[in-house]
Amino acid sequence: MLAIPEKIQLNLFEIIGEEDNSGGGLTENTQTMIKIMLKTGMSPKVISALLELTGLRKEHKQYFGAPIISSASLWHDAIPYWLKLAIYQERLEIICNEHSRHELGVWAGYPEAVAVLMTASLESPLQYDWVEVYTWVGREVSIKYNGKSKDDFKGVCDKDELSNYEKDKLNRLLADIRRKVIKSHY
Repeated sequence: MLAIPEKIQLNLFEIIGEEDNSGGGLTENTQTMIKIMLKTGMSPKVISALLELTGLRKEHKQYFGAPIISSASLWHDAIPYWLKLAIYQERLEIICNEHSRHELGVWAGYPEAVAVLMTASLESPLQYDWVEVYTWVGREVSIKYNGKSKDDFKGVCDKDELSNYEKDKLNRLLADIRRKVIKSHY
């Protein structure tokens, strides 16, 4: 069990109580504190409960607190811890950005696409175009969240960006994941 020092607890509740200019309680300080708690290993369920105290839309809170989606439930436990953490970090980033723009998005983040494609690849071989999407998005997520560099992927994924066809496939997958994540919360 993660023990939160008393000083941080007091600061957290002082920060959550602040109002921002948009009328919600999700200030920059609140976002920073929640990101730190997530990175230090606090349960996403606890953070989801804290988000109830903010001015987030119901859909944003549901998206953050929903379980991680995988393509095959038998392989769900194969998702590495760093990727699970990345999924919740990305969800938090997405909902904070959407909240600041007063909108509700339709796409999940790249880490969720990696989890879905990883578990799908463990169940059966992926088609070539999905392999291209998986290696590219996996590289991007590994660079952002797992301390890797582009050099670590030389010979595996050398392309700088996806083709329009591959981008379209990825965007449809991200939209499908977001819908399923929200649906799984009900």
